[in-house]
Amino acid sequence: PWPVQANGGGRSLSLCDPNSNSSLVINWSASTEYAGKNTSNDSIFATPLAGCFHPATVANFIGTPTTLYVGGHVQFTDQSTNTPTAWEWTFPGGTPAVSTTQNPLIQYNTFGIYSVTLKATNAYGNNTLTKTDYINVGHEGITLLPSSSFSVYPNPTSGKLCIANPEKVNVTVSILSPVGQTLKVIESADDIIRTDLTGFAAGIYLVKLQNQTGLTEKIMKLIVK
Repeated sequence: PWPVQANGGGRSLSLCDPNSNSSLVINWSASTEYAGKNTSNDSIFATPLAGCFHPATVANFIGTPTTLYVGGHVQFTDQSTNTPTAWEWTFPGGTPAVSTTQNPLIQYNTFGIYSVTLKATNAYGNNTLTKTDYINVGHEGITLLPSSSFSVYPNPTSGKLCIANPEKVNVTVSILSPVGQTLKVIESADDIIRTDLTGFAAGIYLVKLQNQTGLTEKIMKLIVK
């Protein structure tokens, strides 16, 4: 990539990343500003790194699978751009709960819905991505109800809660603590199932829906204000 002109006729070059492949033209930057001539009448160009761009990494990842049973594992794969060199993972509900490996394998031993956070870093900065309610952990042998069948509102709630049951399926609705403790149970086939959570401490809860056989369920996250 060196200039082919005679001495003084070309611009000075800089290798933007000393660790990059110096045989590739794309990794070099030419100075951009003409500064003048020296006593030998050679042109002098300044700002040799002006064309170099060093972006910070942008965090991204996928997990496979994102729906699993208690005791199952999720393989997380880093998809961050701009060549990250360090990773800080956080896995609420997972084992281990934190990791610094690029592609960790995480086990989930408690049913619930969990978020995942990745902070990726390279030499020029860092970036953090959180995927909220990304992992759904259910009970083995149970089929998940389709997401379109039910909805919970308002969410967040100050106490009054409605569960939309458009198909009028006879279901058992359980309000659970984040660690799975059953706090309230309602059984109904109404199209709108109503309950009152007044008196519940502010925080995050789980709403679990099961059909009559107990072999089909849906878990949703609920916030009480």
